[in-house]
Amino acid sequence: ISFQFDGTRPHNELPAIFQSSDLFVLPSLIEGHPKVLIEAMSCGLPCIVSNSEGNRTLIQHEQNGFLANTQNHSQFAQQIESLLSQPTTAAQLGAAARKHILNRYDIHTLVQEEIALLRQLGEKRRFQVRQM
Repeated sequence: ISFQFDGTRPHNELPAIFQSSDLFVLPSLIEGHPKVLIEAMSCGLPCIVSNSEGNRTLIQHEQNGFLANTQNHSQFAQQIESLLSQPTTAAQLGAAARKHILNRYDIHTLVQEEIALLRQLGEKRRFQVRQM
C-alpha cells in the first residue's frame, strides 16, 4: 500500500487528487459536518471513516462506505485491505457514495430544506416566509 501526505492543497486541485485515488480514509476522532468526506464521496471514492457522529450522518456502513472504530487500528487496516483487494466492491461503494451525495446535496433539495427551516423559524417568531 502506498500513500502520500501532501499537506494543504488548493481547493481547485482536490477533484483531480480524489479521482486519482483508490479510496479515501478519514480516521478523525471528531467530525461535525465533514466537508472533505462530502467532497470525496461526490468524486465516487469508496470511503473508510471513523464512527464519529458527523461521519455517521453520511456513511451507512457497508452501503456507501465503511465505519471503523478509531481505537481499532486493525479494523481500519482490514477495511483498507478489503477494498483494495475487491475493486468491484470498492467501485460499488464509491458509486453509492456519489449517488447519496448528489441526492442529498441537490440544489432543489437544499432550497426546499432552507425554506422549510425559515418557515419553522417564522412560525416561532410570527413572521411569514414568502416563496418567490
